[in-house]
Amino acid sequence: PTVLSDKYFADQWYVPGGKSYIASMLKDAGSDYIWKDDTHVASVPLNIETVLNEAIHADYWGIVGAYDQPFSYSQLASENELYTHFNAFKNKKIIFCDSRKTGYFERGSMEPHVLLADLIFAFHPEILPEYTPVYYHLIP
Repeated sequence: PTVLSDKYFADQWYVPGGKSYIASMLKDAGSDYIWKDDTHVASVPLNIETVLNEAIHADYWGIVGAYDQPFSYSQLASENELYTHFNAFKNKKIIFCDSRKTGYFERGSMEPHVLLADLIFAFHPEILPEYTPVYYHLIP
């Protein structure tokens, strides 16, 4: 499945570079990252038109964030109406990591095997049928 990452912030959409650890993890999880051919190891700022053009048909959308209330599709739509145009939004295929509740930034780098298992479970649940995600969860 194809996947896009992150969201629009401060007039830019910062996507993980194609040579970043996030891009590698998405590949290892059996997905086709939209910007896999990019040569950067860090995030790359793009305008929202570029992301819409390249990723509107992506199967999944991965987001890491922190919200005071439970994350939802209506919350995301209220942030930017353009989000509702993505197939991943329409088909309810957003994989969300609540960085505040999971300790993603504090522990995630020490548990790459858990992050990878979460992504595998999201993209290919049949591979890990008994698995319980720790960081990333598919938003209902």
